[in-house]
Amino acid sequence: MKKVDITVIGGGINGVSIAAEAANRGLSTLLIHSHDLGSSGSAPPVTLAGTHLQHLSALDYFQLNSMLDELERLRRFAPHLIDLLPVVGPNGAPLKDKGFGLIEQYFQAMRDRTLSSLCKPAHSAKTQSIAARIKPSRLILSKALQAQAYGAEILTKHTLIAAQRQSTCWQLTLQREAQSHLEIQTTLLVNCSGWWANELLEDILRVKTRCKAKEEHRTQFFFRNPGIEVATVSVLKLQGLSKQAYYVYPVAEGIFAFGPRKCDQHGYAECVELRQGFIDTWNNAVVPHAPQAVLEPAHFIYQRKSKMALIADPCSNDETPMTTPLHDLDNPGGAAVLLNIFGVDIALHRKVARQALDILYPFTGKKINSAFKDEILPGGNFGPSSTDSDGRCIDHFIATLNTDYPNIPTPLLKRLAENYGSLATHILGNKQSVESLGQHFGHQLYQQEVDYLTTMEWANEADDILYRRTLLGLKFTPSQKDTLQRYLQKNHL
Repeated sequence: MKKVDITVIGGGINGVSIAAEAANRGLSTLLIHSHDLGSSGSAPPVTLAGTHLQHLSALDYFQLNSMLDELERLRRFAPHLIDLLPVVGPNGAPLKDKGFGLIEQYFQAMRDRTLSSLCKPAHSAKTQSIAARIKPSRLILSKALQAQAYGAEILTKHTLIAAQRQSTCWQLTLQREAQSHLEIQTTLLVNCSGWWANELLEDILRVKTRCKAKEEHRTQFFFRNPGIEVATVSVLKLQGLSKQAYYVYPVAEGIFAFGPRKCDQHGYAECVELRQGFIDTWNNAVVPHAPQAVLEPAHFIYQRKSKMALIADPCSNDETPMTTPLHDLDNPGGAAVLLNIFGVDIALHRKVARQALDILYPFTGKKINSAFKDEILPGGNFGPSSTDSDGRCIDHFIATLNTDYPNIPTPLLKRLAENYGSLATHILGNKQSVESLGQHFGHQLYQQEVDYLTTMEWANEADDILYRRTLLGLKFTPSQKDTLQRYLQKNHL
């Protein structure tokens, strides 16, 4: 039987961040996830922060400030995972958000001032709004790599099927698909299972808590550029007939996305309506400025539907929403400790993790490591210039790769640098030609990169690689995907 200090259930952003924090404090740490890392609701491959701010509607100054602080920190310690892009209107002109009241305008001004301070000087908060484009799935993998570097064990495709609470520990039974069971004894248990939290609590842990996870379905849409010339390096804001705005952002060459957006709980009917509503808004707002850019359903190439776990807490309601994840400690009569995390905010993951381990301090005696908060994430070390606020360090790193690997195409080096950061050199190793990178699966995905992802980043299936560790699935044909899947089954399963 494996014995550990702390077991974290759930491989979303909260789970991997808590595992990293726990391992850094010297606790033997195990993280289990029933699916692939980055497959949960908190891990779209790319999304925006700083636009749909619930902190604005709640007028929560503290949480807004915390979110902006974390975006600034991500910009410094993982610059390949975040871009600060100007927001423009349908005609490509700089756009300045206007709130419906003085307080909302103040919050928006605070957001724009903070984000613009991280951008190149040309992006001024006085003339336009700024949005942060981040890569949550890559951030989750970076935090998992960080946790592993401090000794945490990461078990994907493992499901908790039974649990017994004792006076000093939990006895857990895990199962990987149809394989044999794995028995775990853990002193502390942290539930970060997201939308699965209620089922986990009621059916497996047999625990009742005052708080619940509120399940919400969200869909993200990806579509080909219908012919617009703006928004290639900026965020396009479209105002619909209602007050609801759409933010359109580039995710790959010639491919845009919008969402994630709330959709129907029981099927795709409402998602189709959302897509059609967006098409109507685009054609009403953009086509008058760009007649050639008529958007049609045929332009849509992929949609990602996921379940997001919000907070259903008796202390909040629709009028007074909670704007930060909630920590719920369960330790009745001194029994084995359970900590539940309800809700998620991709930008606040580090603070959520630190608070979780601070709450558990009376049971662990492990204090915070003050230096950990300023640690560069795996892939974020670009040398002395990695803390440059305008992101030029990535351009410099790409130039260095071109010098070190002169016979490998620049577009491939650029993609690797922007996706993996400085880990690109680990992927390439001493290979000095395209031929040395092994089998080519299409769209500059080579065996060298695939082998890295399977051995170092827990990838098992083609979708793990094409939609969570890269966005190459937007370009792959079914035949190319099948070829990749057959390679994985033959060499890595």
